[in-house]
Amino acid sequence: MRIAAVETEQCRPEKCDNLCIRVCPVERTKPETIVIDKTTGKAKIDENLCIGCGICVNKCPFSAISVLNLPDEWSTTVVHKYPTSGFVLFWLPTPKKGSVLGIIGKNGAGKTTALKILSGELIPNLGSDNNATKSVVDFFRGKELQRYFSGLYSKSLRVAVKPQYLDQLRTQQTVKEYLDGKLGSPLIDEFSLSSVLSSRLDELSGGELQKVVIVKTIESEADAYFFDEPASFLDVKDRLIMGKAVRRLASLGKYVLVVEHDLVVLDYLADYITIVYGEPGAYGYVSNYYGVRNGINYMLLGYLPDINMRLRADQIVFYKHAAKAFIQSEEAFSWGAMSVSYDNGFKLTIQ
Repeated sequence: MRIAAVETEQCRPEKCDNLCIRVCPVERTKPETIVIDKTTGKAKIDENLCIGCGICVNKCPFSAISVLNLPDEWSTTVVHKYPTSGFVLFWLPTPKKGSVLGIIGKNGAGKTTALKILSGELIPNLGSDNNATKSVVDFFRGKELQRYFSGLYSKSLRVAVKPQYLDQLRTQQTVKEYLDGKLGSPLIDEFSLSSVLSSRLDELSGGELQKVVIVKTIESEADAYFFDEPASFLDVKDRLIMGKAVRRLASLGKYVLVVEHDLVVLDYLADYITIVYGEPGAYGYVSNYYGVRNGINYMLLGYLPDINMRLRADQIVFYKHAAKAFIQSEEAFSWGAMSVSYDNGFKLTIQ
């Protein structure tokens, strides 16, 4: 199985004069191998015509092209393929009712795409142009995901999602208005949010906004709760509070999925772990789920023994003792005494 992916944000045909088309040897006899998509204005490669020579990959001045040969048996596990970039996601994490499933992996490997599919925001096309929900349910026949998607598409299973990026939530709406109907939540006091209820969302710090969104997600009426990088911007105390709150959802028999890069947080939060590996921007493959300890160790080791898959060349090693050598360097930054004040009463004094 061969996949040819083009990073649309990096592809600049107008600056390279369609270099990939000019150097492709197949283009001489089959001129539709690489085309410039009329909709996106970016290069698009026909995987059926591509011979995988790699010339376009090496010649592209923007490193926008990836051509990879994958095991043929993977073709039966294609869940979604983006028509513009060519990115392919193989399989999906399997939520378990009453448990927290942690998801780890590289950026750009498909973790957020998997959450979008499981939340119903994105209907997978199974590698074709078909986006029928019935096809999705049939694709997972006999698996736990069949029951999950049956409930999701019949509207009997509700999903609440804490998104990864929060900048779009920075509006002039106040915290009190945003949490409408949830002001009685004990989490407001647990997260120390009482003092910011009258503040606008665009005035909050990164940690405060993260806590507000987490509270709203947890207090939503849902059967499944997804958290995309919930520990970002939080200090240690708030991470522990967040972890306890998320685990309470699992104790209520809910589906809980957490995408997180912080292995310490996942070790505290999760009951199981699944690893999403692959080539960022080209493809992502969702592994089986493992116990927390084994899953984290496999991630650090860079090797999945159950399928004999090497994730990277080197393992990640944490040394028990700090390095004894000290590097003397010039002063990188310096500043004098100053004071910064905001309209909400916050004041920072630097001496």
